[in-house]
Amino acid sequence: MHRFFLHILLVTLAAFLLCSCSGVSRIKETVQKQSLKQKVLFAPFHNPWQEQGVILDERFGQTMRDCLGENHGWLVYVDSPALEQAVAEHHGALAGLGGLDELMEKARNEGVNAIVTGRLAQVSVQREKRGLIGMRKTVPVMRVSMHIWVYDALSGSKLLDEDIVSHIAIDHEPAPNTLPDMTWSEEWGEMARTAGRMACNALRRLE
Repeated sequence: MHRFFLHILLVTLAAFLLCSCSGVSRIKETVQKQSLKQKVLFAPFHNPWQEQGVILDERFGQTMRDCLGENHGWLVYVDSPALEQAVAEHHGALAGLGGLDELMEKARNEGVNAIVTGRLAQVSVQREKRGLIGMRKTVPVMRVSMHIWVYDALSGSKLLDEDIVSHIAIDHEPAPNTLPDMTWSEEWGEMARTAGRMACNALRRLE
């Protein structure tokens, strides 16, 4: 009888230790996953055509951010107006002209792992033939080129440097030396989602 109770006690103790170790393992796994979260600064895109009345709709940035968040589970956005201003002041360097050490140091000091930003690189109107063969006609088309950058803040290396180009048909051709109104359209939304997917793939290299 004594041996029976001793056996029960040993089995209970072993089960308790096993459960305890399993709980510790889960806690460690949770902590490790939390530490793997990538802290990303999403800085507003540079728009050199703003003074000409070309407005880059805020929905572009928001759509891109949403797409990134949906596809990158360990991503946390860092809101820092000071860093966003620093990025705005370094757009020439981000385009590949060098001199990013100061910006990357500021980003690291705020715990940022990566910087996502870009530039409205080109806006122009050209005439293209559209429609079915035999029924094609020449229509005015707005050509929009968006430049996307993703930087690793730790090393300062460029993870993504790509152009996205969209051709958006417009109702009428604008007056000479002017550009059409930049109204939100499905083409803009698709560009933003494409940019989000591209940035997402680049950020996966940090995992």
